Amino acid sequence: MDEDERVRAEPADRTQAEEPKGFYAPLPSRQEPVRKKAGVTVVTLLGVPMREESRDLILSLMMPFLVALFDAGLFAAITTNTLPLEALYFFVIPMVAAVPIGMTIPQTGRALVCAILTGVFFVIIFMLFLISPGIAVPDVGIAEFFLTGLGVSAAYFVFIVFASLAGTFFGIIAREFL
Repeated sequence: MDEDERVRAEPADRTQAEEPKGFYAPLPSRQEPVRKKAGVTVVTLLGVPMREESRDLILSLMMPFLVALFDAGLFAAITTNTLPLEALYFFVIPMVAAVPIGMTIPQTGRALVCAILTGVFFVIIFMLFLISPGIAVPDVGIAEFFLTGLGVSAAYFVFIVFASLAGTFFGIIAREFL
């Protein structure tokens, strides 16, 4: 008896199964190496390599701005009577729009701060929408548009902050369980 056959635990007639070829072959898996540069993890965001902290800060500004832009468009449609005055448009849709904030911002505290930052961005964008007629027609005066826009934006700010906090909270929970 040969030395290899004596130690072998499986029968000698059993051969290894060949891997499928063609369409049935498994797709190659590409492992993205974690690069470290001076002890800091380097990641890519939109194809640009950067430090992980820089990516988190960019996302902390970009996500609230995009959600606020969507919310300002929604409330602009409500203001111009394109959409009706319903709770669906005032609270539910802005809440669903804020879910990605909680899912993309890695720290819970920073995600909740970003929800409040969404309200600040919303006021800035919505004020630009409301005072744009005063800018287009300088004879009317921009002060009246600005004061009216400030009052309307202050009321909508409360809805946006609470909807963003609720949506971010749901996003944080979804991130933990998905």
